[in-house]
Amino acid sequence: MTWKSTGLHLLRIVGITCGYLSIGCIFYHLVEEKDCESSDVPDCKESWTLIDSWYFSAVTISTVGYGDLTPSSKGSKAFTIVYIFVGITVVFSEIASGFSGVLEKIADNGMSMTMSLLNDMDGMADFVGPPPALVFWTKNLVPWLVLAIIFQLFSALVFNATEPDLTYFDTFYHSFVTATTVGYGDVPLTTQKSRLFASFHIIISVTTFGALVGRVQELISIRNSEIKRHEMLECQFSEEWISSVCEEMDHAEEGTDGVDKTEFVVGMLTRLGVELCGEPLNWNDVKPILKQFEDADKNDDGRLDKNDLQNIMMARKRAVEAKRESLCKQGAAGKAVRAVNKVAPADLSDKGEAQTLAPPS
Repeated sequence: MTWKSTGLHLLRIVGITCGYLSIGCIFYHLVEEKDCESSDVPDCKESWTLIDSWYFSAVTISTVGYGDLTPSSKGSKAFTIVYIFVGITVVFSEIASGFSGVLEKIADNGMSMTMSLLNDMDGMADFVGPPPALVFWTKNLVPWLVLAIIFQLFSALVFNATEPDLTYFDTFYHSFVTATTVGYGDVPLTTQKSRLFASFHIIISVTTFGALVGRVQELISIRNSEIKRHEMLECQFSEEWISSVCEEMDHAEEGTDGVDKTEFVVGMLTRLGVELCGEPLNWNDVKPILKQFEDADKNDDGRLDKNDLQNIMMARKRAVEAKRESLCKQGAAGKAVRAVNKVAPADLSDKGEAQTLAPPS
């Protein structure tokens, strides 16, 4: 995905997000009330501000749930149920997808810079097999971690400036807890400025943290696959190893003595952990494919040439035409039967009446 397409996708996500948050913002601003923040009058109530409503909408669709603002009426709670469901399943998943793409682009650039530092500048590749664990995790994960940490440190500074009663450690703690969607709510955000910034901080930090967790899981899988492939292809095959592969494939293909090239390759692929449609590859998965090859190889030379492929296409075409002709015949026969069944009762009835009226000879 290019930067241009990533940018267009991000603009689309921003539009969807702003539109959805605006719906919640307007609704909660019109129906919800809170204790007056600018008056000491007992039992004083005032409507949620637009910032309060926007902030609550962001807290809701991100599943953070601080608990400092909550819906009060039954109608508001019913709306919130629907708002949460749509927000989590549709809107927030789109947000996460958009931000993940942007983060991936930024991280790839950071990865290139990291590798230029690790490279010895001799023009040769530093790794033939899998790199050491430290190098692998550094080049693939450090850019993501640096982005996440920088953003949380910056967010803590903003919260510290907009909430004078909180220390920097409190605001950093709040930023990190928010990113994990835990949202204890023990560090209150009371000013309009802090809630406005929190609306954007929640969306960005939660999606960033989610992308980071997904990246770690992806890298674990990649690392395990690289190590397994390297061990399989680079190790010195012992007689015991080869014998075990041959024995396994000979057992899978009963009635044969030893294994051929194809069986050996399939056996090695199964040891490599190759999967087919999410399931481990086995010999029974390959046999139908080999059967197709054998049926197409009319001259039994072990290769498919242009003539073989043309014969396959012609055979398929004839099969389709035969099937179509058969269906047409069945359709015509069906119509004839239905026509006979429709006319026959009336004809029999007329004949019966004629026989009844006719005098005996």
